[in-house]
Amino acid sequence: KLQENMTALSDNVDMLKDEMDVASRKHDELLDSHSSEMKTLETECSVKIEELQRSHSQMLTKEKSEHQLVITDLDKNIALLEQKHETETLQHEEFVASLKQS
Repeated sequence: KLQENMTALSDNVDMLKDEMDVASRKHDELLDSHSSEMKTLETECSVKIEELQRSHSQMLTKEKSEHQLVITDLDKNIALLEQKHETETLQHEEFVASLKQS
């Protein structure tokens, strides 16, 4: 009877070891799969971040360029207005001087 119990116990231990090996292999497979998926997601995220940074940089460069054009136009307009003002001031002074001479 004791021998039968020992044999049954040994068989149970062997069966548990087999189940443990199967579970361990499945665990390793899942771990490898998860690791691979994480690396893929990390790579995809890095690519998207780089694309967004590049796009943002291009947008800022474009806006800066557009703002510079507006500033240049404003500077030209100010120069033209200053020149017009000087011309009109001289004409006014000449007109006043001509009136005084009359």
